[in-house]
Amino acid sequence: MKHIAQVLIVIAFAVCLTACGRETVMPDKSLLTGTDSPNIPETPEVEPKYIMELFEGKTSVDLRPVYRMLGINDNYFENVRPASDIKRLTLRIGEKAEPYTALCISNEVNMNYQFLVFKESGVTWKFIGNINFGDRSGQGPDYRVVNLGDYEGWIVVETQAGYGTGFYQHNEVWYRITDSGIVKDLSYPVIRIDFPPITVGPSYEMDGRVQTKSKTGDKFGIEVKYDISYFVEQSEGEEYLAPVLKSLGYYWDDAKKAFVEDEGNPEHQDFYFKSSCDDALRLNFKMLGNMASSGTDEQKKWLREFLKSCTDSREKRVLLDLL
Repeated sequence: MKHIAQVLIVIAFAVCLTACGRETVMPDKSLLTGTDSPNIPETPEVEPKYIMELFEGKTSVDLRPVYRMLGINDNYFENVRPASDIKRLTLRIGEKAEPYTALCISNEVNMNYQFLVFKESGVTWKFIGNINFGDRSGQGPDYRVVNLGDYEGWIVVETQAGYGTGFYQHNEVWYRITDSGIVKDLSYPVIRIDFPPITVGPSYEMDGRVQTKSKTGDKFGIEVKYDISYFVEQSEGEEYLAPVLKSLGYYWDDAKKAFVEDEGNPEHQDFYFKSSCDDALRLNFKMLGNMASSGTDEQKKWLREFLKSCTDSREKRVLLDLL
């Protein structure tokens, strides 16, 4: 199976991870937060250097005193395990704007991460906000910076959005960094692996590829193209159906300061992805017909459950008659 064996190993056994963030590359939603902080103290005592020094010679650090100084109502690491590592990063948001400084703090046991973002202002430092996220892939969070003109841009983070028995999902999340705070502008899935019990629904893998684009008037936009592959779980291995191709689009509305969904987007994304079952049925009708008429008992059992997830159609009725 393409990804499933790796995912199961990672979810069950991953306890080590790589260094925090890689600038050259591009979690349960409750772990994803952006913080606007209008009354943040600007004091040299809370500058990045001071926080970095707290980690010198330490295997773990209680960050609650730092949070209090920064005005963050957050015990993020103390709710899991204490912070254990810190990296200092330079973020160039906007092609001509002054850079931001981010501290990437991690907890290597539970794979929890946090960005603390600052901007230098003369002899003092302004705290901009924090981003919390989780990851169980064993590789740590990857991110990239996307600039929009001279003075605007985002940190785009690919990180865990959910996991559980037979389920694993990564989202890409766009955080706009401004001098007044951090705004979470957009989130969408880029990886989803779902292999529930056969009586619940068909197993599938979804891989998303992201590319930027321009709309009328040179508006900045992005398109996420998905390959959705259903597969038949069998004792001798897995058999994949031809993948279904789907896409979602968004463009940036500068007047609203928000991403707006493309007119071609479905009204309900969850239904949109589930409807790919109908597309897979039409795309793989000949193969599924052979399975219905001369497949193994295992294949026929899978096909009956697969068809339960499809809406009523001529193809579905033909296959049910063959079964």
